[in-house]
Amino acid sequence: MTSECQDAAFFSNSFGFFPSWKFFDSVGSLPKLYFQIESRQWEPLLHSPPIVWWNLFVNSEGNLHHAYQNLVNRLVLDLNQLSSNSPDELTSFQLVEQLVRSQIHQLNRYEKGQIYRFKISVTYPHASDVLISSERIL
Repeated sequence: MTSECQDAAFFSNSFGFFPSWKFFDSVGSLPKLYFQIESRQWEPLLHSPPIVWWNLFVNSEGNLHHAYQNLVNRLVLDLNQLSSNSPDELTSFQLVEQLVRSQIHQLNRYEKGQIYRFKISVTYPHASDVLISSERIL
């Protein structure tokens, strides 16, 4: 084997050690979670925590926000694969409902017994999808 062939073989066999960044080429749309109490305006439920330098070492708020957003993403994925018409039976739907209820309670602006709804909005380049839950009682 010539040295050129050996170099080519080395480089072709070593590509597995270098990551491919191609998956960053197409970023999709993130579903956004909103809630509504009674007949008020829709308000966003999940807010990104502020970015500070020490989050590089300890980022519990960011991790929790990421887990919440992954739960919403999972619900959207489950809804796309749903064969029946009742999303209430999905575990991810029930978990998002509990997330909405707990976040509303943390806001301390609402009273027990009020009616709330939540919606998930996904905006694509040429269309948008929206899921709105039925009314629930706090």
